Amino acid sequence: MATQSQHTPGPWEMKKRIGHNEGGWDIIRPQKAIVATTFSSDEEESNARLLAAAPDLLEAVDWIINGHPNAKKIVTAMLMAGISKDDLNVWKETIAKVKGEDQ
Repeated sequence: MATQSQHTPGPWEMKKRIGHNEGGWDIIRPQKAIVATTFSSDEEESNARLLAAAPDLLEAVDWIINGHPNAKKIVTAMLMAGISKDDLNVWKETIAKVKGEDQ
């Protein structure tokens, strides 16, 4: 990864809340500290999966765009394959936003 983020490091995993009136899922890191909680809703399990995958998704996209030894070649290939510069800029802006570099 090109720049280290300041969020709670992954990997995160999801654990069904047991014994809580509200149900839902806890998103926890390996030391079992809770990072986030979802509450009962029709989408709660999907939301929990997305939250648990967030650090891995950030790392993967950041590595492809910024950290891979051949990042410039990868970006060039993506542009040649039809991905627009605007799309790549959205990805870069999103990475910066997550890392707090957009302020």
